[in-house]
Amino acid sequence: MRATPDLVVEVLSPSETAAELEDKVDDYRTAGTRLFWIVDPATRTVAIRATGLPERRLTESETIDAGDVLPAFTFAIARLFEGLAPSSF
Repeated sequence: MRATPDLVVEVLSPSETAAELEDKVDDYRTAGTRLFWIVDPATRTVAIRATGLPERRLTESETIDAGDVLPAFTFAIARLFEGLAPSSF
């Protein structure tokens, strides 16, 4: 029996292509993953993809939550980028 994560957090690297990212998301979605957070250090944003919902993009001035995957979990996106210079990625 294989376990599938309910939440996947992907941090984009400068060398990762859009096609590579989509391949990863498709693989996880096929396996049953319900929620994806795609962290982009270059734009200091987090894209949220949830099964059956349109993609949302949050900025570092916002707070992210995990909906019914992790009820009561919230996190200030700005904390993800603390100590990371805006031009370092």
